[in-house]
Amino acid sequence: MQASAIEQLLMPAVYVQHLTREFPDPVRLLAGTRLRIAELERPASRITVRDDLRCVANAQALAQEPGWYQEWGTRIAEHFHGPLTPAWLSAPTLGDGLDAFLRYFPSRIPYMEFRSRTQGDFIAIELRPLIDVGQLLPILVEIPLLILQKYIGTIRNSCMREAAVELNYEAPAHLRSYQRWFECPTRFHCPRNALVIPAAWRNTRNLGYDESIWRSALHKCAESGGPEAPRNIVHFLRAELYSAFDDANGGCALPTLEAVAAKLHVSPRTLIRRLRGMGTTFYDQRDELRQIRARELVEAGALSIGQIAAVLKFSDPPNFGKAFKRWFGESPSQYRKRRN
Repeated sequence: MQASAIEQLLMPAVYVQHLTREFPDPVRLLAGTRLRIAELERPASRITVRDDLRCVANAQALAQEPGWYQEWGTRIAEHFHGPLTPAWLSAPTLGDGLDAFLRYFPSRIPYMEFRSRTQGDFIAIELRPLIDVGQLLPILVEIPLLILQKYIGTIRNSCMREAAVELNYEAPAHLRSYQRWFECPTRFHCPRNALVIPAAWRNTRNLGYDESIWRSALHKCAESGGPEAPRNIVHFLRAELYSAFDDANGGCALPTLEAVAAKLHVSPRTLIRRLRGMGTTFYDQRDELRQIRARELVEAGALSIGQIAAVLKFSDPPNFGKAFKRWFGESPSQYRKRRN
């Protein structure tokens, strides 16, 4: 199967490098990829998203404990994140550090979207994959949440009991490991994946604040790849489309190619050319993400089929039903009934 545009994006190889130290059988860990240990040992080595996800899947198969990644994610939480690590640790406040995370961490794992949503006295830092990651979802969601938890705890030097982790999948069999590695309540079957913290925490002053290190680290983060970097255009485009598909009332219009180009400060023709250079088009990305979001919403069960059709900008429910059957081989109602 041909890799999607997101799967072809390059990302740092550092996490796979450390997986090779975690698992003693590198041949099996790298199976299904073209990666070689010698190549991975080069400084600043980069690999495709597809190869990274294949290694994560191999690690899951090799692991003796289903929750192995929680201990591993906690261990790497303060390290191996490039210039983002000194930016976090030298930021003026916790809020400044979190803003840097939201802006620059996606370039480290470009298959994931991050955003912050204020809800009354709380802030939810939400994340969701921009491609269908299947059974890897818990690993890919929980490791960034553990990294965030470690960072917040470091800056606040206080417990996390007022926070909460929300996950949009079923509680796994290794439920006890969540009580060990997450320092706040963990809730399953939620409509999103998020770390929810009191909004007042953003104002926490960082005792390690260093203006010169902070500014230098931010500059290096921007050089290494912010949302405007050419390789992150597909990531930005999917995030924009996801926001439109997130509107439960269907009132938010789909972003046009011209609107996305304007936000990226490029011409529509340049955007078309850059996407074509990655083997995709604006409309391919829109349709692929619409398919992913359709399955998510049908599985969630919170919206009727008609409401989902409106959210995904179909002209009417029958047209949505036809598209869904073409994608998944059965109607939305049949799919939902079978899943339930």
